[in-house]
Amino acid sequence: MSNGNDFTKFISRFPNGTKFYFYFNDGVEVLCKLDTMYETDNGLEIADPLYEEYYAAAVEIIEVIKNKNEINLFKVGQLTEVSNKNSPKWIKSLDSKVIWSR
Repeated sequence: MSNGNDFTKFISRFPNGTKFYFYFNDGVEVLCKLDTMYETDNGLEIADPLYEEYYAAAVEIIEVIKNKNEINLFKVGQLTEVSNKNSPKWIKSLDSKVIWSR
């Protein structure tokens, strides 16, 4: 299993319940709350050479600020998985300071 990328290492330092602003490449901006961190996989059989395990965060969507991507509609109250596979472009604290970026 990989140790995760900078995103999972960064986000795992915060306690559950911490709120962040996430900004994604497709223009989506959300206010979210860290629910939990966990290990997961890509759904393939373990024997498959493309099988991969990784760390992910479940975040609860508190507010959708911008959603320009109709395919990726976030809804308030929804739990969403975020990992190295779909990490935000940057994260801001509640006082609007950029605290992490790719």
